[in-house]
Amino acid sequence: MYRLPQHLLSWATAALFLGFAWKGLFFDFPLREFFWNEALLSDLLASFGIDWSWWVSAEGVNAYLPNIQLFISIAFVLGFIAVWWQNMPIRSIFVWLAIVFNTIVLLLGLPGHNYSFGYVLEIALRFGTPLLWLAGSRQTISVNTYFLARIFIAATFIGHGLYAMNYYPRPYSFVNWTTAGLGISEPSAINLLFAVGILDLIAAALLLIPKPSWSIPVAMTWLLPWAFLTTLARYWANSAYEDFSYLILRWSPEVLIRVPHVLVVLAVFVAWRSAHRKLNLSRLIE
Repeated sequence: MYRLPQHLLSWATAALFLGFAWKGLFFDFPLREFFWNEALLSDLLASFGIDWSWWVSAEGVNAYLPNIQLFISIAFVLGFIAVWWQNMPIRSIFVWLAIVFNTIVLLLGLPGHNYSFGYVLEIALRFGTPLLWLAGSRQTISVNTYFLARIFIAATFIGHGLYAMNYYPRPYSFVNWTTAGLGISEPSAINLLFAVGILDLIAAALLLIPKPSWSIPVAMTWLLPWAFLTTLARYWANSAYEDFSYLILRWSPEVLIRVPHVLVVLAVFVAWRSAHRKLNLSRLIE
């Protein structure tokens, strides 16, 4: 029986909620990308007799966006507290509220990524981490969290790999951070990212083998260090351009939001190693 370490899921979920709370309190969620999307909302608003020009004016929806963002940010703060405080009053409400807003904020990134399916794949682990934690904390629920975690991880690395290979338009930040972090030229960074994308896809395929034995540790030789490096890339790639205080303020939420990429991957590896140690021990006893 493969059991994910619950403490790693707790840390991953708490980091995710804290990162989004930080981002909402000091910066912006992509609310305007949704509420100012004329192609998406203009016909709906017109059916209610709402003029589009008024809607996007200072008196329209823009007047409410700061309060909406503050409410979502507070919900994430309460969700972060609820992860650790088991006796918190109406804890389940705060947990589910944070989970719902986690999903909404992630999906708000779709317009900025041209509604790409690659983006949906890439956010899979950030979407799934709170659900894995919740399922693991409720022992009465029979859910194979180990199997689900492998799917979420594989989806995220497939999405990342497809972007790195430029199957979906490669974000320039990928190239910029690679050149800044490694001190290489842009053509070299593009070639390196293509190779990284291939390795992402291979590692994801190894995770999806139905009855893994050798495939999990082989995949982890790539997934663990790469997840760690890509999570911290926001710090080291921007350290040359920004002073330390702003570097921490600006990029810490982006790092925290990606902590699940490290901790859930680590949780899968720990679960695999623990199960195989028990199996080998039982064989020795026999």
